[in-house]
Amino acid sequence: MSLFVPKFSTNGNYTLEGRVLNVDGLNSKGPYRNVYSGVTVEGAANIEKNGNNIVVGKMDFTLKLNKIKIHMECLFPKPGQNCCEKDKKYRSCNPIFARTIHRTINTKTGGSSFVDKFQDEITGRIGDISKDYFNRLLPKVDSSY
Repeated sequence: MSLFVPKFSTNGNYTLEGRVLNVDGLNSKGPYRNVYSGVTVEGAANIEKNGNNIVVGKMDFTLKLNKIKIHMECLFPKPGQNCCEKDKKYRSCNPIFARTIHRTINTKTGGSSFVDKFQDEITGRIGDISKDYFNRLLPKVDSSY
């Protein structure tokens, strides 16, 4: 199965934990909004019988995109402080570092290399969400077909 989406956007809240650019202690959380362009998803899924119903079993897919534009607020806070309002654009306590992260990912090739680097994490999470969605819909399908 292949799916192409010319453009879509997401927003919500993110949590960033662990090492960032080989530096510990830069855990961040805050609002985000992203715009994705030229998204192609290619994959396969196994449909399995479960009693009188069908469910999605194993799912494998890859994600490719032409461009991503991220906007994450409150990156790299100070201890005991989540956001720094002094930085109007990103509300970051380390605005130079935040601008560098955004510029790196938002370049023409940055989005695709970002997705390539984190392909397993991204597709794993999207796969879990997709599988859950399909498995909530599929009980309405009679497995005798």
